[in-house]
Amino acid sequence: MTFPTVTVQVAFDKRVTEAATDGDFTTVTAANPVRQFVIKRGKANVLDTIQAGTAVMIFDDANGNLDPENTSSPYYASGKTKVLPMRHLRIVAVDPVTTTSHILFWGFIEGWESNYGKSGLDQVAKCTAVDSFKTYSLAKGPFGVAGAGVLRAEEGSGDRVEYLMGLTAEDTSTADVVEADDLDVAAKTYTADMSMLTEMQAIDTAEVGFFYVSRSNVTTFKNRGSRVAQFSDKQGTFTDGSTVPADTFSYDFVEFSRDDEQIINRADSVIHGGGAGTTANDTDSQADYGVRSLTNSDLMLTTKPAATVWNDYAINRLANPEARVRSIQWIQGADANDDRWAPLLAGDLGELYQVDRTTPAGTAITALVLTEQITHQVKAGKWTTSWALSSADDEVYWVLDDGSGTYADWSELGVTTRLFFG
Repeated sequence: MTFPTVTVQVAFDKRVTEAATDGDFTTVTAANPVRQFVIKRGKANVLDTIQAGTAVMIFDDANGNLDPENTSSPYYASGKTKVLPMRHLRIVAVDPVTTTSHILFWGFIEGWESNYGKSGLDQVAKCTAVDSFKTYSLAKGPFGVAGAGVLRAEEGSGDRVEYLMGLTAEDTSTADVVEADDLDVAAKTYTADMSMLTEMQAIDTAEVGFFYVSRSNVTTFKNRGSRVAQFSDKQGTFTDGSTVPADTFSYDFVEFSRDDEQIINRADSVIHGGGAGTTANDTDSQADYGVRSLTNSDLMLTTKPAATVWNDYAINRLANPEARVRSIQWIQGADANDDRWAPLLAGDLGELYQVDRTTPAGTAITALVLTEQITHQVKAGKWTTSWALSSADDEVYWVLDDGSGTYADWSELGVTTRLFFG
């Protein structure tokens, strides 16, 4: 068992508004090894809103290099420290088997903290970092003429997200924004009291997509098609078998659940601007589980029919409990499997995987899942990786006006036919 080589790198001379490339980073762990770190990105379940990704690191700092008050630090120049907040930071792990480098986190430093223990004989530095969502949350809307803000006409969701990102101070030249086949979103006036992160999350809610910052600091906005399994590429398969085929990997713990946590059988929506409201119900589900409501009083869509389809899609997905995989976990210690490092280090949010499980009675269960949250917790020879998951939509959706082939008999809307949100 060999652990990945982990380095923490800081671009001391690059501000948040400036792009940082490989040559801008200094490997601080060359002189100040990292003792432990925790990385968390994504959201706990499909109904949550993705928040900023975070990283917390503890470094050996007996030499005081990472102490902002140490004028002898190599990161002190021209009468001031370079150990500052809001500088680019990334955590890189090298797979011990393939020697491939993987960026686990790229964000911006929130702060440095020096801690002294054992009568001053053990000095450590604690660093906290956050991804680009923090800069988006701090950025406000445009002032406009006489403070009235700026009106954006109806446009595609990708175009709107790009516009909102452009109002932030951060460099967004590498952003990955889906523009083709995105939804039309409502006209809206953006003013100086609005958080740009909140506004972008509202677009993501309307789109039912994925909006997040990747491991490589790429702000990513995927449209609703990314949640449909048949439109995605499966990244790998995880199984509980002690021996698995070469293209699959084992896991240590998996949590399957059939519960009422995410049941939605009534959806009420009002489009932005006070447009007419629309409601969808699944009365069978309500009779079985009670009324479980999802309400959106400011849905960023353009028409009542679009909001109706949005409601129907939410209920079609969530009206009934399903056998879903809530989470999966790997604990890499002295007896761990080195072959598992590849998928654990490379995994990112919004990716499609298959999870296989065999019950004590010998029943095989297979589930297609999407990654919603990824957590790495590393300390003293133990590397724990946890993924929170949601069920991928592996339904085959009917194609309107297709009267032949596979879907010829799928003709009764709401019974043999499910319409995809779009």
